[in-house]
Amino acid sequence: MHAFTSYAPLPRTQIEVLPGNAEIIKGDSLKLTAIFKGEIPEKATLLVRKENRSVWEEDLLTRISNNEFSYIFKEVKKSFAYYIKSAGCLTKEYEVIVINRPVVKKLKWTLVPPSYTRLSKRIITENIKQVEILVGTRILLELESNKELERAWLVWEDARLVKGKVDKKKAFLRSKVFKNREFFIKLKDTQGIENEEPISYKIAVIKDELPQVKIDWPGQDVEAPEKMRLPLKVSLWDDFGFTKLWLIYRINEEKWKKRAIEIPHKNEA
Repeated sequence: MHAFTSYAPLPRTQIEVLPGNAEIIKGDSLKLTAIFKGEIPEKATLLVRKENRSVWEEDLLTRISNNEFSYIFKEVKKSFAYYIKSAGCLTKEYEVIVINRPVVKKLKWTLVPPSYTRLSKRIITENIKQVEILVGTRILLELESNKELERAWLVWEDARLVKGKVDKKKAFLRSKVFKNREFFIKLKDTQGIENEEPISYKIAVIKDELPQVKIDWPGQDVEAPEKMRLPLKVSLWDDFGFTKLWLIYRINEEKWKKRAIEIPHKNEA
């Protein structure tokens, strides 16, 4: 040390600020701690300037020990700057950056009924939380997030996961449904942050009714001479029509026989 070199004296009070600069997920809380060395003040003041504001707001820190003060920012929604002053001592200005969680901004449903129904697919872009479908319908979901995604899942009520495909801010999910179900969509962005409190969606399944057959004539046991032709009138009904029809019959005590019958255009035979 040079005998004639002068050094600036340390301030009577030094303040260490934790965490200093920080990043925080939107909605989380942040604990601020100020550790004092040297002369310990009776109080410490926090000054905060919120994002897009020019005014500094003041509040007192809470003393938690002889030389430590703290402050908790609850459920932080926006970024802000802050510093601490006490006993004529000022810290430098720090910045807290708020990071948004991924959320579903848009959701498009494509409902594809089973092919045998000959029903057209249905597309829904409205904001819905419940949908009715026919049993066996394929559900295709296309969503758009506020952030670029790393992964996306459809999560059923039994915790079973269906992994989707992602493309930047979009994700594509699909599944076939056979019973009443409930699900939510889980997202993870490229920073590893997941969505929180996702919306729950309900699916109500409509069962396909069994075909109904009514023998209009003769409608009862009959006796007929050998080799006599016996007319038969049958009414058929089904909510989605028919693809195949068989007549199963036997004469006297013979074995049962099965014969394919061409289905009339109007589903009547």
